[in-house]
Amino acid sequence: MKSSLQFGGRVLSLYKTSNRVKSCKTILARSVSAKSTREIAISTGKKHGTFYTPTTQWIEPLREWLASLTKKGTLQAFGLG
Repeated sequence: MKSSLQFGGRVLSLYKTSNRVKSCKTILARSVSAKSTREIAISTGKKHGTFYTPTTQWIEPLREWLASLTKKGTLQAFGLG
């Protein structure tokens, strides 16, 4: 059965290069409601637990992405910036 899952809004996808599934490209391609998308692959050497603790490998891309939203006024629109 083919999935009909789609993303909407502004989407940041962080994934480990060691993941079996890896990218969200397929879902992003059919996500007509996604206003902007960014996908970043990271390599940590950890199998499980990559996102359990904050590390610069995923925190910095997240921070940069959030900062870009702040510059665009996106976060202010939701009272977050």
